Amino acid sequence: MEKSMTRDIQQAAAAPAICQNCQTPGLAPQTLFHFTNKQALRGILQSNFRVAYSRERIIHRGGQIEFAAPMVSFCDLRLSELRSHMTNYGRYGLGMKKEWAARNGVNPVYYISSQASLTGDYIAAVREIWRLREHLHPRAADSPFLQENQQAATTWPDQFDIDGTHSKLMELHRYMKNYEAPLYRQGELKNENYRFADEREWRFVPPWNTVWPLAAAQAMEDPGKRAYLNGECGSIPLHFDPNDINYIIVESESERDEIIRHIKESKEPKYDTVDVQRLASRILSAEQIANDF
Repeated sequence: MEKSMTRDIQQAAAAPAICQNCQTPGLAPQTLFHFTNKQALRGILQSNFRVAYSRERIIHRGGQIEFAAPMVSFCDLRLSELRSHMTNYGRYGLGMKKEWAARNGVNPVYYISSQASLTGDYIAAVREIWRLREHLHPRAADSPFLQENQQAATTWPDQFDIDGTHSKLMELHRYMKNYEAPLYRQGELKNENYRFADEREWRFVPPWNTVWPLAAAQAMEDPGKRAYLNGECGSIPLHFDPNDINYIIVESESERDEIIRHIKESKEPKYDTVDVQRLASRILSAEQIANDF
């Protein structure tokens, strides 16, 4: 039974992706994987994906910028490519249909070279618009330029939305990542020149005005501030239905029955008997992936 299921899953994983519109084979798989730890996987199955702030660093020719952005991350990898990825991100996860990702605004990351002029020029342009915004709309009441700025603002054409333009440009920050850069884990350097592009990351990022769109990177070092920021994201879970799941991944074969019981006993009413049976057939272990794919 297990060998038959493994063979069926291998055949499905090896099948070429089909473009929904043109019905021609594509290179990319039709599943996005999210990896985490065991407790978090149980929580996701119990309710939904939870948005959390992630610390990011973008290196460019003029220096680097660091920030934290709210997101849920996925990887666009085939089952045969998951072994090294699980080493970095956890041996528990969910494989979600790309149709679901498209419906929910999940988007591929923009990979950029640290040496390309594009990166530095973009960051410089965002900073210049911020300076213009501050000049026209100073936040400090005792600014020495307050009167001058108010006069300039009254003559500024109504059709120019400086705040909105700055926000739209900053939105790209939340989808940018270096093609290659140093990899840190909990403040420790793990790889001097890690190729992030090999992860083929996709992100769900909540709309700009729903939570703090960006936070200071240092806030992630303070447990209280980090908990507060992540708590603010609790009102915007990333929903899914049972049919949106292609795979459930656990660390070892011995955990299959445990995760099936967890789904059956879930307080969430979305899992009926048919759903449980289908999801039970889609459980893979990290051991199985390492040995068979």
